[in-house]
Amino acid sequence: MDYNLRWTEESVRNLDEIIKDIRKKWSEKEVDNFRSMLKSKIEFILNNPFLYQASDYFPKMRKAVLNKKTTIFYQVDKDSIIIAYLHINKKDLNKLN
Repeated sequence: MDYNLRWTEESVRNLDEIIKDIRKKWSEKEVDNFRSMLKSKIEFILNNPFLYQASDYFPKMRKAVLNKKTTIFYQVDKDSIIIAYLHINKKDLNKLN
């Protein structure tokens, strides 16, 4: 099945925050590497939406680890994959509720 990709406002803000942080600490090359890694992971999720486990914190969502610092929380809808949140792994998930 072909899924449409949707981003929540929250996930867009998360992405902007992560990109700004990478840019501030490293270089534009690292920003490009992150974007490429994210694009590849999202394409994989679109093709295999049920491969990743459901979240313990958000049962309707699934979580895919992008790298040791970032986890993607997404929801599978009828015909869409909704990127709900990009979580910086050092943050406390309990504070998101």
